[in-house]
Amino acid sequence: MEIYYSTSYGTRKWEKAPPYTKESTTYFTQKEGEIYAIVRKWQEEIAIQNVAKPSIIRLLGFKGEVKFSYKNNVLRVIAPTLNPSAILCQYAWAFEITP
Repeated sequence: MEIYYSTSYGTRKWEKAPPYTKESTTYFTQKEGEIYAIVRKWQEEIAIQNVAKPSIIRLLGFKGEVKFSYKNNVLRVIAPTLNPSAILCQYAWAFEITP
């Protein structure tokens, strides 16, 4: 889908990403200062360690606000409350984290 193009094309693995396992549900890429958290299981909150405090976070394909908190080098992304059919993809979602 065109909406997720920026999460994979021309990106590389985020160097501070936690190791991936069979149980992983969140994957990270980066490009030009942006970090993308790609989640394949919807979660109300995503905790990300070792990331700089962002200025804004967007859920790709969603026009509303994404709330977050940052404390002790841990970013907590609070997923918006929405009807799953309001988002284009039903199998994975991508948050764009802008420093």
